[in-house]
Amino acid sequence: MRKIDIEKEKEITKYYQNNICTLKEIEKIFYININTVRNILRRNNIEIRNNKIPDDEINQMILAYNNGMNSREISKIFNRNRGNLLKLFHDKNVIMRPSIGAIKHKLNRNFFETIDTEAKAYWLGFITADGCICRKSLKIALNKKDEEHLKKFLIDLDSNYHIGDTKNNCKLLNITSIKMYKDLQNLGLTPNKSLTIKPCKMIPEYLLRHYWRGLIDGDGCIRCDYYNIKRRVASINLVGSFWIVDGFIQYLSSKIKSKSKIKQINKIFCILYDGIYLTKQIVEILYKDANIFLDRKKKLADEILSIEPILGKRDNITKDIIIDAYNELKSWTKTAKFLNCPLSTLFFLRTKYNLIIK
Repeated sequence: MRKIDIEKEKEITKYYQNNICTLKEIEKIFYININTVRNILRRNNIEIRNNKIPDDEINQMILAYNNGMNSREISKIFNRNRGNLLKLFHDKNVIMRPSIGAIKHKLNRNFFETIDTEAKAYWLGFITADGCICRKSLKIALNKKDEEHLKKFLIDLDSNYHIGDTKNNCKLLNITSIKMYKDLQNLGLTPNKSLTIKPCKMIPEYLLRHYWRGLIDGDGCIRCDYYNIKRRVASINLVGSFWIVDGFIQYLSSKIKSKSKIKQINKIFCILYDGIYLTKQIVEILYKDANIFLDRKKKLADEILSIEPILGKRDNITKDIIIDAYNELKSWTKTAKFLNCPLSTLFFLRTKYNLIIK
């Protein structure tokens, strides 16, 4: 071990005694082994501090921070290294305030604290489908054609964050906020969530349709095709984790009747509802009188809602005729064949006449 001169020893003891540096920091500054530093301190009758901070002192420091004191002030008052103090706050999940000068963007950081509006429920659903939280940030990357949708999100967040570009020609919104990150975690979102995410259980019943519309806008597909004036096709589907797809089925189960079942494609699950009548029912539940939506999917939803079955000569099928035929045949499929009309037309007439047959 090389000999340390007296002046250097005095400097080392001063740095440590006045809490200017830790043992490791002194080791790096003076290029000496940490054990040598300890020996110097003992030789000068300086007590080596215990690294473990008492619980009551930790609680006092956290309370001081939550009451508005900054980390520099706390480190001086409690004679603790600021770097260690910040690490302690991080380990204790203390929500940190941005440092002075660090706030560059306007943002409602409490937006996802409580889900109590259509906008909050919708964007939570959309982020569940198309968003990503990682490194204390929220990221959403969309096709260029959907850039306006990101602008809608920024308006609801009362934010001036910049929408950037990615290498694969997409539009990226990257929002850094520890508060928002933690709120989204509390609502069930996690990094790398695609295969494990479950429906959020903290959404009021009256806002659930907005939450599921957000998921459909992100990970769903609405189809409305016209082959000719007499033949048309409509469908709606959702892909995602098993729990998300099953949650969507459970949500719709009390509102529609369907025999559609979950299908698995590799590690992803899917539910498909097709047929004009059934699709129209679901689209009406999700999109009717909605204020927030992905424009191109709302356009398809409106097309489906505007579809009227082509009745032609079947205009003379009255409520009484349907009731008599069903009572005789005991089957809607047989009733449709007997009346020489598509099953979708019969279902339309049932809705039109508000027909319920037990």
